[in-house]
Amino acid sequence: MKNAVMKDSVTAVVTFPVDVWFAGSRSFNADLSFGARKIEGVLLDPGCRFPDKDASDNVWPRTAAPADAPPMTCVQSAGKFNGVTPGNGR
Repeated sequence: MKNAVMKDSVTAVVTFPVDVWFAGSRSFNADLSFGARKIEGVLLDPGCRFPDKDASDNVWPRTAAPADAPPMTCVQSAGKFNGVTPGNGR
């Protein structure tokens, strides 16, 4: 993918133009093709660059949180992404 940079053998950072997020649409279809590799998870805004009231919805597949849990911060969400903390690769 021309808009993807591989961080290591299993992690890619994919970027899209800012107008994708600010055009007002509530959805976006992204073409993600990594050959035979299966996409195991997606984390939106791993660098926490944008304000986010509840970052728990930035992760796919979504994990269930306890009903009484407070909204998750961006840093908490990033740390729960398939056991990987962005930036350290493990």
